[in-house]
Amino acid sequence: MEEAGFEVRDKRFSTQSVEDAPPKASSQQTERPPSSGSETSPTSHVPFEVTFTSFILSLAASGLVHLGGEADATGKKSVNLAMARQTIDLLSLLQTKTKGNLTAEEDSHLSQTLYALRMAFVELDKKR
Repeated sequence: MEEAGFEVRDKRFSTQSVEDAPPKASSQQTERPPSSGSETSPTSHVPFEVTFTSFILSLAASGLVHLGGEADATGKKSVNLAMARQTIDLLSLLQTKTKGNLTAEEDSHLSQTLYALRMAFVELDKKR
């Protein structure tokens, strides 16, 4: 049994009507633009691969900024325990919701990150 094909056209950003629009090339026919050779230079932008571990690192960096361990975007160090607590709670929520679905390395990294942030939070909270 043969299925009837269909075509999806995204009209959100187009001023052309569907009838006037040129047909889209299939993914197999798409050509890459010619390489300028600059992609291999050390100064070229390399896309950052988003992984669970890099996501945890990003949240941990945010937690460190809120705990005053790192400077924020303006270059100032300041303590914001409420935001630090929110970041720790978010990491804790991720740990709970991903239990049993992480690799041993991801689980270990998340646990160690949470422990370090919690200890730093407790130390700062004692001083206040």
